[in-house]
Amino acid sequence: MIKKTVLLSGVHGVGKGYFLKKKFENDNRFEILGASSLISKYKKADDAGYKKVQNVSNNQQILLDALSIEKNKIAKDIILDGHICMINAEGNVESIPERFLLDAEISGIVLLQDDVDNIIQRQAERDGVALAKNIVKEIQEKEAKYCEQLFLKYNISYKTIDNSCEYIQFCEIVDRM
Repeated sequence: MIKKTVLLSGVHGVGKGYFLKKKFENDNRFEILGASSLISKYKKADDAGYKKVQNVSNNQQILLDALSIEKNKIAKDIILDGHICMINAEGNVESIPERFLLDAEISGIVLLQDDVDNIIQRQAERDGVALAKNIVKEIQEKEAKYCEQLFLKYNISYKTIDNSCEYIQFCEIVDRM
């Protein structure tokens, strides 16, 4: 069986980490990799401000290189905890380059979304600060549109879920990607 790499995406504070920890704590099927951890492992950090990325394209190239190294060590399907849209240094919502998804051989995208107010509350509780409501809403909308564009252009499958998605449902989604 060919191993898959599935991107679990969602705005900061949507609960990706919590979702993975809660649903996958006894899992042996998937290897969970954090995009930000991989980038940090292979690059010196450069701060552009709260939840902003200095150079989105450069970060994706570093992630691609890191992911390639890690994939060679892993025999399981990979869940990459990351983002398809983020805030750049200018404060604009930017999609990651399509090339990253193709070069990383992303089998599909699982898009975790939630109510904007819940996300803002999580950000505030976790970080002591939160993004503006309109920014969180814009990111979630842009993520959904970008997934649809990627599907139509490259046939990269996607599925939108919320935190109520159970482990078995998630596995079924991945199996179809």
